[in-house]
Parts: sequence; C-alpha cells; structure tokens
Amino acid sequence: MVNKLFKDMFVYLFSGAITYLVILLLIPVYTKSLSPADYGRIELLFILSNLACIILSQEIYQAVGRYTVDIRDLIERKKYVSTGLVFSLVAYGALIVIGVANAQTIGEIILNSKNESFLISFFIISIMGNGIFILLRSQLRWLAMPVRFSIANFLFSVVTLLSTIIFLIIMNFGLIGVFLGQIVGSIIGIIVSFYYLRGTFSFFFEIGKLKELLRFSSPLVPSSLGLYFSQNSDRLIVPYFLGFYSLGIYTAGYKISSMVTFLIAGLDMAITPYIIKTYRDPDGPVRIEKIFRAVLILACSFILILQLYTTEILLFMTDYEYSDAKTYIQILSFAFLFSGIYIFAPGLWIAKKTRLIAVINITYAAITIALNYILIQFFGLIGIAFSILSTAITFCYINQKISQTYYPIRYPWNKFLLVICIILVNLLLITILTNFSIYLMILKPVFLLTSMLLFVKILFTKNEIIVILTHTKEILHILSEKIT
Repeated sequence: MVNKLFKDMFVYLFSGAITYLVILLLIPVYTKSLSPADYGRIELLFILSNLACIILSQEIYQAVGRYTVDIRDLIERKKYVSTGLVFSLVAYGALIVIGVANAQTIGEIILNSKNESFLISFFIISIMGNGIFILLRSQLRWLAMPVRFSIANFLFSVVTLLSTIIFLIIMNFGLIGVFLGQIVGSIIGIIVSFYYLRGTFSFFFEIGKLKELLRFSSPLVPSSLGLYFSQNSDRLIVPYFLGFYSLGIYTAGYKISSMVTFLIAGLDMAITPYIIKTYRDPDGPVRIEKIFRAVLILACSFILILQLYTTEILLFMTDYEYSDAKTYIQILSFAFLFSGIYIFAPGLWIAKKTRLIAVINITYAAITIALNYILIQFFGLIGIAFSILSTAITFCYINQKISQTYYPIRYPWNKFLLVICIILVNLLLITILTNFSIYLMILKPVFLLTSMLLFVKILFTKNEIIVILTHTKEILHILSEKIT
C-alpha cells in the first residue's frame, strides 16, 4: 500500500509539475504581451471563474468521488457519476444562456467597461469548459487512475498553453485570445477524460441520487467559499483600492511564489484517497508524518530558491514593469507553504465534520477579508501580502489543533520552525550582501546547498534517508521499464 502511494504520488507530482510549469510559462506569455493593467483584468476574471465553478457545481464532484470510491456495484457507481454530470451540464448551460445574454452589463460591473461583451461571452463559455473538466478529472483521481489523470491534465495544460500563444501572440486577439486558449484546452481535456471514464457513465439521472449527493456536497460549499475568499480576497480587493495596474504587479509575484504549492498539490491528489482507505490502520498516522517531513524538505527547498534568486527569476519571467513584484514573492512563498499543508490535518474530513470545516473556513475568510481591507489602506500591496501570510499561519495552527482531536498525528513542529529559521537567515544574509553582487554569485549556490543538506539532517534520520533513496530508485526503475 505504501509503495503504491509513493508511485501514485510520483505520478501526481509529475502531473502537478507539468500544470505549474504551464502556469509559469504563461506568466511571460501574459506579462510580455499584456500591460500590467490588462494582466490584472485577466487575473480578476480567472478568480471570478473559480467562484462561479464553486457556486454552480455545488461541489458535487467531491460528493461523486466520496460516494463512488468504495462502491463495487458498477451500475450503482454509474448512477452517481451520471447524475452528477447531468446536474453540472444543466447548471453550466444555464450560466451560458443567462450570462451571454447579459454580457455587456456584466462587463460594466466587473471591468467598468461597456465595450467588453465579446470578452465576457468567451469568459463565460470558458467557465463551463473548466467546470466540466474539473468534474471528470476529479473522478479519475477518486478512481485511483493517476496515469490517466496525468495524461488528461497534461494535454489540457499543454493545449491551453499552445492555444493561448497562438491566439494571444500570433493572431493578436488580445484578452479574448486568453479565454479562447482556455476553451480549446478544456475541450481537449474533457474529450480525453470522458474517453477514460466511458465505462463509468450511462444514461442515468435519479432525483434520489442527486439529493443524496447534494446532501453531502452542499455543506462543503460555504467551506469552499470560505477557502476561496481567504485565498483570493487579496486580488479581489486590490483593483478597488489600487487599480488593475497594481493587481497585475501583485499577480506576477503571486503566481511565481505559487511554485511552492505544486509539490503539495500533487501530494494532495494521492494522499486524500489514500487516507480515506487506510486511516483505520494502526500505523497510518506514522506514515503520514513521514510523508509530511519529505514534503517539507522539497517545499522549503523551493522557497529557499525563490528567496535567493528572486531578482533573476523576475528578470527571466516578466517585463521590467513587474520588478516591484520581488517583495511579494518573498512574503507570499511562506504563505503558500502554511496554507498548503492543510492536507496534513485530515481529522475533520475523516470524521465527516463538514459543518465544522465550513465554520473554520468561513471564519478564515472573514478575518482575511477584514485584515486585507484594513492593511491595504495603510500599507498598500505590502499590507495585503503580510495579511495573507499572517492569516495562513494562524489558520494552519487552528486546523492542525482541531484535527488532532479526531485523528492524532505527531508532527515535528519544532524541527519545522528550525527549517523556517534557516530560510530566514539566508534571506537576511542576501539582503546584507546585496551590494556585493560578485560575491553573491558564488555565495548563493553555497547557501542553497548547505541549507538543503541541513534540512535533510534536521528532518530525517540516516536510516530513513536510505529507505527514501531505495523507494526512489524502485520508482525510477519501474518508470524506465514502462518507457522502454
């Protein structure tokens, strides 16, 4: 079981790496083709697209996965999956009919412009494409099909990237080209995912099954909205106070610092179904704790790279207009780490305390929004960045504390804090030595290698390192055999 987890985790990490690589490649595509103001407009629309998906889907894809993962009766499984798909198609179809008919009004409300009807229409169509793809991709994950999940995700990501380059840069379609790329990518993702899942769908739609699914998923909607606003309220509030130009600058820093999450997101794909299947095992908590330490090493190493090479990364990935994003990268990379490790607090999910999860996430969102609103008025974008970091740390602590009540796992928090301190010391040294660029060229790699070795020394024993290396060799050997 553990070997399978590591293999699945590796596949999901690869898929996550491809997804985030595409996200990173899209940053220079956007920043070198669009002004910061236009980049800010695109980011606001992307954020609102995610909000629409939460509300319209009612998080039914989570219920479909949760109800079908243990069902062995193929007919029963088809009833749940097909009912969830029909519900989603109807919901998103209604959005297109209503949204396209009122595109001008929506454009005036969101972008403060009466001349964006075509942009808003393509934006709304892209919401349906992404929403249906999320449902199908999620089912591949719940049915433990990591390779097929990764293929669908890979094709979606790469086609989206290539289509965006064609429509935005080559054909010069402007902002509309961004959403045309999203639509083409989601169509390919849907076709591939549906092909892989063709045996799990049929012509079923049962009101009873729909009520059962919504009874599970509906309490998750407030929770998801809480998470949504806690994660996106910073970029929702910036245009109101500082305009779209500032949002574009902040978004560049936000996207680059989000590199930290690709490891955690990849692990989430593998570990959530794994926990549900094995949480009753006596050694389950011990295995999760070991995985937690491995993820810390990788994630903190990424953060350290971002801290040491922020200037170089910005010069490579953006235009000179985005140079002010440096400070936001240094702050937000830590925020992504603390907000991402929520997956290692599975107690409430295991205990099915969805209402308590909703209360925590809604509280998280309310405090984040309030703090964002206050700090942006006094400190601008720096205030927003520190608001996100402080709330991420606070609710990481709260989630872990409550989770321990339902599913105790002994995490080495003292060692985690020591690793964070090492990163901060590196940042301090780099700041002090800023004017000695010649020495920094030599010292940065030394700082990086030394710190990574310290991370391993602090978080793992010698025997554990040997076991990890052995598992890694086995996985690479299996992959090489499949390739050949």
